Amino acid sequence: MGKSRKEIAYDYIKPKIVFCELKPGDILDEKKIIEELGFSRTPIREAISELAEEKLVTIMPRRGIVVTQISLKDVEDMLNARALLEPYIFQNAFPNVEKDVLLRMKNQLNDMIVHKKVKMDSLEEDF
Repeated sequence: MGKSRKEIAYDYIKPKIVFCELKPGDILDEKKIIEELGFSRTPIREAISELAEEKLVTIMPRRGIVVTQISLKDVEDMLNARALLEPYIFQNAFPNVEKDVLLRMKNQLNDMIVHKKVKMDSLEEDF
């Protein structure tokens, strides 16, 4: 069973926000999205409502839909959460990894970053 039109619209809009194609403060052009996807207004509105629930957009009656501003505190909170969770997750996923293996992986990742071999092609890779 395929994705619903609402899910397709959501998956179309969210990456534009997350990867700053639509920047905080930008107006979300609902009509343009309707034209680009060839959908009716309903699935687009449903997707936008879900994005509003996630606080990625703000719906302003009679003004439009605006990409939500990100505060320095939001970024700090996200980084703090990741700093707490990621080591715990890694440790529990790989309890028997030896230190030299971790150091080798770290060096390989740093090398990839320095030589721009790392590409963020999807939300899953970024998050």
